[in-house]
Amino acid sequence: MTLALHHDTYPQTNTEEPSGDPMVILHGLFGSNSNWRSIARRLSTNRAVTCLDLRNHGQSPWHDDMDYPSMASDVARFIEDHKLMNSILVGHSMGGKTVMSLLLDNLVPVSKSIIVDIAPVSYSHDHLELLTAMKSMALNSAQNRDDIDKMLSAHIKDTALRTFLLQNAVRDENGYRWRINIESIYKNMSHLIDFQVRQRRSTTPTLFVAGGNSDYVLPKDHPQINAAFPCAQIEIVENAGHWLHAEKPSALLNLITRLTSEA
Repeated sequence: MTLALHHDTYPQTNTEEPSGDPMVILHGLFGSNSNWRSIARRLSTNRAVTCLDLRNHGQSPWHDDMDYPSMASDVARFIEDHKLMNSILVGHSMGGKTVMSLLLDNLVPVSKSIIVDIAPVSYSHDHLELLTAMKSMALNSAQNRDDIDKMLSAHIKDTALRTFLLQNAVRDENGYRWRINIESIYKNMSHLIDFQVRQRRSTTPTLFVAGGNSDYVLPKDHPQINAAFPCAQIEIVENAGHWLHAEKPSALLNLITRLTSEA
């Protein structure tokens, strides 16, 4: 079952320039389309840029099933419904694996793709401790975000990580709640850390961008990348971790602009 995804679109700002291929950006685990708002605006000079909320994240619908074929189908449906064939796809982490699944299954025509700090391999980063901590919190008893931060700090010492997770705390008439579907993400974590290439290949021009301080794309992963994506380029951004779009936005923008400007 495909889901209708929530999105925000940033129209082309320089209408005097010819329009480039539209771009669609997919966030990572625990994220939302707002994580890419600043970069999307900067990329929208000569093309429309759309940022999606993937299933069980942001303002998109929840579902018990959560694996890469399902998420790739959601994105393919969005592209078809909004007539965005031959878009440039950008995906970070979980979003990057979603893009890879869409490409390898050839669900819709794609012009080019950029995969940010993830490889077509299985990982051991299961984040179950984070999810367990978030599930255990009496979030509706919090009066403000400082209260939630104090609850999180009992389990998570990294201030930057807590700030990132706090973006998922929203308030309604019953108090605070998590806007991500923690139960489904927890149940499906084995699917989210996995990735099966199964002899599939995609010849879509694809740029893999890795953080030099991250362990998500290592030299040992390059043969798998090149086997599944024979037209791939691999670039390393030094002094960057997993969240390149937050840590090194200018470097990432330069690499995306270079790929999108190539004939």
